[in-house]
Amino acid sequence: MNLRIYKHSFYKKMFLYITILVLVIILTLSFVFYFNFENVGLKMQYEANKNILSEISYSATYLDDTARNTAAYIYSNTDYSVLRYGRYTSSEDAYQVITGLEALAIQSSNVHSIYIYNREINTFYSTWWRFYSSSDDFIDSDIVDTIKNNKIPGGEIFTSTPLLRKIPVDFDNSPDKTYMNVLTYIMADYSLDGKEILSAIIINLSSQYLDGLINTLNTKGALTGGDTVIINSSGYVIASSNPGTAFSDLKAKTYVSKILNSKAKNGCFIDTADGRKVVVTYVASDVLDWKFVNITPYDQIFKDINKMKTNLYILCVAILVFGFLMSYFLSKYLYHPINSMLGKVQQLSDVKMEKTKNELDFLTDIFTETLEKTRNMQSVSYENYIIKRTDFLRGLLVDESVDRAEAEEVFGKYKINLNTGGNFLLCNFSIDHYASFSQNLTVEDQKLFRFAICNVAGELAQKYFGNECFELDDKNIMLLMEADNSEPDTRKSNVLEIVREIQDWCHSNLNISLSAALHIEPVNLADLPESCRFTLLLSRYRLVYGYKCLLLPEVIFRLKSNAFEHPIHLEQKLDEALNNGKLGDSTEAYGRIIEYITDYSYETINSYVLYLSYLIIKKFNDLEARGYEKITFDSNRYISEIITLETLNEINERVVNLFRAITDTIENKRFKKKSSMVEKVKYIIETEYMDKCLCQDAVANRLHISRDYLGKMFREAYSKSFADYLTEVRLQKAVEYMDNSRMSITGILDEIGWENKNYFYTTFKLKYGITTSQYRNMNTNNL
Repeated sequence: MNLRIYKHSFYKKMFLYITILVLVIILTLSFVFYFNFENVGLKMQYEANKNILSEISYSATYLDDTARNTAAYIYSNTDYSVLRYGRYTSSEDAYQVITGLEALAIQSSNVHSIYIYNREINTFYSTWWRFYSSSDDFIDSDIVDTIKNNKIPGGEIFTSTPLLRKIPVDFDNSPDKTYMNVLTYIMADYSLDGKEILSAIIINLSSQYLDGLINTLNTKGALTGGDTVIINSSGYVIASSNPGTAFSDLKAKTYVSKILNSKAKNGCFIDTADGRKVVVTYVASDVLDWKFVNITPYDQIFKDINKMKTNLYILCVAILVFGFLMSYFLSKYLYHPINSMLGKVQQLSDVKMEKTKNELDFLTDIFTETLEKTRNMQSVSYENYIIKRTDFLRGLLVDESVDRAEAEEVFGKYKINLNTGGNFLLCNFSIDHYASFSQNLTVEDQKLFRFAICNVAGELAQKYFGNECFELDDKNIMLLMEADNSEPDTRKSNVLEIVREIQDWCHSNLNISLSAALHIEPVNLADLPESCRFTLLLSRYRLVYGYKCLLLPEVIFRLKSNAFEHPIHLEQKLDEALNNGKLGDSTEAYGRIIEYITDYSYETINSYVLYLSYLIIKKFNDLEARGYEKITFDSNRYISEIITLETLNEINERVVNLFRAITDTIENKRFKKKSSMVEKVKYIIETEYMDKCLCQDAVANRLHISRDYLGKMFREAYSKSFADYLTEVRLQKAVEYMDNSRMSITGILDEIGWENKNYFYTTFKLKYGITTSQYRNMNTNNL
């Protein structure tokens, strides 16, 4: 079959993607190998050189220890003290001691020579040239200058680092002397002021030992050779594998500056030396202030690696060509079944692919459409199956003429997990707060929650009983359980355990409260309808027992069977309490009424609640007719709400709110009436204070109320008694007369209705703190 390639063909994309993938893999591997070659080469060079430099460092430390131990031995040996401090040492004695020094120097092949300086006789003793000589004639003039002029760095008793010096090899005085490099250690005794050296022990070590050691180890262990040098902290070469560079100054070299400034004990880096790229490896001594450095040309290390890189490039190009060919044939191979499927799909579906689409998008659309149709058909079929299954289970609880043989056939058809010949238990779950449940959730969400409850109930009940759980209606879910052969008490305990688990699980995980009603006496298939009616009737008593209750048949069995009689005495108490505006008494009477009616059937309770609601509505109308303030109240809405409420607690809350509205209305009217009465009393006092007969009894008689009631009202309104207020008004009027006239006190008392003159004086002084005369004098002065 020939391939038909479309403009937006998946074949092109597949070929492109595979090619890009191969290219990315090759490039990635190339970069990884390229950089790894260099890193591996550097690491190998670094490890090899570090080991060699560490061995050189160890040998240098050993050399340093040799010099220090030799000097310490000479210093502590009293045989050599005669050379350092003696003034009159004979030649024979000096020669004998120096012979011992020569033997000591010969024991260590690293020691070139040993000097002892004695300032008292200005003499140097030596194991190398003339066993003693005056300072002026000593062949090593450099050490003479150092000792005589006290040029030891830092004035150290024992030099911490050796001095780099050159000493003559030839003993003649010719100008073309030959010199050799030595490392000199000095142990000196100073004068008290530290300005002069009294005696000194000088140990000269040949630097050729270090040069030979460097060349030996460098040849033995290095991968690529290179130059190895030992430098001190000032950048001077102490020893080197390159002849002629010893004691030269390298601190101007950039790589030396990096090493001296580094705080690391060892390291490796790439730098430039004499115009060439080099790899520098260094190790710092733990004892000496020396750095051991290897400088290897970069090209010398990587010449073989560069060959490997070239071979890698060639290999990558070959792999790239191979990958391109592989991409072509692999894409063609993978695309072939897609092309075949495309042709068959177009033929079967009678749909042609658009030129703007690729094959996979076209096939995806066709398959998606087909799957959606199939899924929809399966969904409709499954929904019909569930509906029919649920309808049949509902029919078992309603239809009393169900044939057992027919039931067995349907049980098998719908895979119902029950035995038609068994006995059954019923449990009805009512969804609490159903009004909120239906208002806050969509119809689909309500279905999902009911479905979840059925699944959970079935799973939990399966622990003890075969069962079927299904929706009886939107508000009720029925759990139909097949009774086992256990003892009745055990069976009852198991059922109660299951129901509580279902209620708790739904409350915790679904935030849904369920009330349960149980018919725990086993019944056969034919008696299921009657048991269902009983269970639904039992469910109604959630009204009394509240939300999340578990109702057993005893709830109905304990109810009174006699004819219901109205609690007239309690109703009268309620009416009287409401008329008197006493909310507490009204609530108490109502509570006793509710307690009384809950001993009767659900229908009686429901009817009486409606009856009581109409009585309350009538009370509202009576209050309005008697002139009380009109209470805004929608009676129709209230009745509708009462009918839909699920528990007496909710109903009680609404009823008590109505009681509060009634008692508040009555209290408001009483308060207004009382306020009006108090205002009249106040007005009488303020307008008739001049009447000497004005008193609490007279005003009470005029207003047709008792004296005590008037006094109580007035005190509640103004926090003072009738008499106190009358006295206050009369005193205020007396002050006004004294301020605005020259009327005598007797005349003023007649004007304000005050009978007892002495009592007036006493009261005035208590009120204002001064007498009437003082008040008038003060007022006259102010005028």
